Amino acid sequence: MSGLSAGCICWFRQGNSDSRKYANEDNNTLIKVSGLDYIGALIYPHYDVEKHRQGALKMMMKNTKGIAIALENCSAIEVVDDNYRILTSMKNKNAWKVYWCRGQYFREKMVKNGKFQALAGLLQKKYDKHLLNVFLIFPSCHIVPVQTISAAFQNRRLSCQV
Repeated sequence: MSGLSAGCICWFRQGNSDSRKYANEDNNTLIKVSGLDYIGALIYPHYDVEKHRQGALKMMMKNTKGIAIALENCSAIEVVDDNYRILTSMKNKNAWKVYWCRGQYFREKMVKNGKFQALAGLLQKKYDKHLLNVFLIFPSCHIVPVQTISAAFQNRRLSCQV
C-alpha cells in the first residue's frame, strides 16, 4: 500500500485536506478528514508548502487525540508490519511528530536514518518530567515531589495520558 497526499491520508485514522479550495479558490481552510484507520494517527502531508499549514496543524491537534505525523514535501513514512521509517528524497526535508500533552504543544523532528523503528513508540505521547510539575502519590497518602525521587527514576520518560 502506498499513496501521495490524499492517497497517504486514506491509510491513517485521520488526515488534513485542503479540498474546500477546489470549490472556492479563496478558501484555504484545512479540514480534518477520516481515513481507514490502519494506522492510529493523523497524517499531515505538505506540511512545509504553505505558511498557514503549521499553525493550522497546531490548532487542529488541540482537539485531536493522539499524534500527528507532519510530512514535508519530498518526505514519506514507510510502514512495514509494526515498524516504520522516515524516507526523504532531499536531505533538508523532514517529518515531524506533533501533539498536545497536558496543555503543552510538542513538535519533534523524526529520525530519518533509514532504520525501522517500532510504530507503537511513534504513536505514544511522551514528556520529560522536568517539563511539568509532577507529584507521585503513594498508598500511604504521602505526596512526594518527583524531584525527591532517585536520579535513576528521574531520567525516565513517561507516557502522557490525556
